[in-house]
Amino acid sequence: MHSWLNAWAEALRFADRLFYRDWWNVTSFAGFVRCQNVVVHNFLYTYVYKDFYDHVLRSRRAASIVAFAVSGLVHELLLAVAFRFIYPIMLGQFVLMGLLTANVNLGNVFFLASLAFTNGVEVSLYSMEYYARRNCLGVVDSVGRWSLEGLVPVSWNCGAVSSFDGNWTVKAPWS
Repeated sequence: MHSWLNAWAEALRFADRLFYRDWWNVTSFAGFVRCQNVVVHNFLYTYVYKDFYDHVLRSRRAASIVAFAVSGLVHELLLAVAFRFIYPIMLGQFVLMGLLTANVNLGNVFFLASLAFTNGVEVSLYSMEYYARRNCLGVVDSVGRWSLEGLVPVSWNCGAVSSFDGNWTVKAPWS
């Protein structure tokens, strides 16, 4: 992402190249969000948080939850397009972490450990769902098509696997 932003800054002759601050020294989730991606934070603050606060409801907590939800929805949309299914783990993570730790100082070590844990759980759940959709009986043909079946998580009730060859070999998803 840093290279992508640098390429656009170079093409548009944009001098300020502050894309992130020292996010590794933050002690709260709100500080992480502010420092990890300055461009996205400034956009969400200006066009979602402030507009919601000024024009809809004068509540900082509600405006913050809406900004986290919009960010989670956009991230979820990107993953849905990439994986071709909707599995709202990232949306839940954004909203839940925004609710629980928005203004709480957890300490640097605990915060980074919880961030690593939640990202690990997220990667595990998305990959479990992806491979369940590819290998469960009755669902193999529906991967790659958008339908209402794409809204129901397959990994929760996958009973039989269709491509087990007995050697415990892993097949590449593109083959």
